Amino acid sequence: MTNAQSGKIALLAQTMKPEELKQVMEHYLSQVLEEVKSVSCDMSPSYKKLCKDIFPNTQLVIDKFHVIKHLLDALQQVRKQLKTQYINQETILVKADTDEQQTHWRYIELLERSRYILFKMQDEWEEDELEIMQQLFYRFPILETAYRITQKLRLWYQEKTSANQWTK
Repeated sequence: MTNAQSGKIALLAQTMKPEELKQVMEHYLSQVLEEVKSVSCDMSPSYKKLCKDIFPNTQLVIDKFHVIKHLLDALQQVRKQLKTQYINQETILVKADTDEQQTHWRYIELLERSRYILFKMQDEWEEDELEIMQQLFYRFPILETAYRITQKLRLWYQEKTSANQWTK
């Protein structure tokens, strides 16, 4: 645990087990537990419960890293679902002509290639990545919607972080 104001380590324990952390915190931090105003944590239910038990009068804040990771995981899940649906359509395309089959497999390949592109902000895309994403967004509007929502939230966090850096 660190003190957000000073940046100094407030507590270092050799465990991640909530029940053991609770004992350590109550023993070493008992005189300052009431002074804590906010706690930043990940999305772990056991850790959130621990924080609410130890710091009942604080504001619990989910840290930026875990929120962004959750968003990016959800975006990747959309991509994977689209790819799976497209692969499952292959049996339908057996009777289709060769051009249609090639187009079908091209989209599957593009969905696979987009895996790492989706982690980037759009202004960081190379020219070939932009072309890939334009094709995919045209074919799969749901992927574009998921990407845009993810990027809006990432930008919002960036703006908040930048604003906080200037006020310190």
